Amino acid sequence: MKYLLLRLKRFCGFIAGVVFFIAGIFKLLDPVGAGLVVKEYLDFLHLDFLTGISKPLALIMSFAETLIGTALVTGVWRRITAYAALAFQIFFTVLTLILVIFNPQMDCGCFGEVIHLSHLETFIKNVVLLLLLL
Repeated sequence: MKYLLLRLKRFCGFIAGVVFFIAGIFKLLDPVGAGLVVKEYLDFLHLDFLTGISKPLALIMSFAETLIGTALVTGVWRRITAYAALAFQIFFTVLTLILVIFNPQMDCGCFGEVIHLSHLETFIKNVVLLLLLL
């Protein structure tokens, strides 16, 4: 039974890691687009004074997302990676819940310009990933 739970935990981490990795890579392929999406989020949250760092912030977050995804898939630094992934996912789940409630005219930017999701689809994806990470 313990072996089965360990395998289930590794499978959930692997699936979440693949999603993190793909999302991060897609955003790193288009840093200007990722910066524009972050700028839209900052404008929506009335943090206009931070728009000057939107592109570097997008690159840092995309790189962190890719690194976390890689670590989840390979199983490196399991405890630290699990906490980092959980922190990212809680933040993004709360953010997409706010987007679902207020429904602004903007793209979520989850997978860059490759895959476009509505706010509700993004929220459902984030809840599923959160459950996998828990």
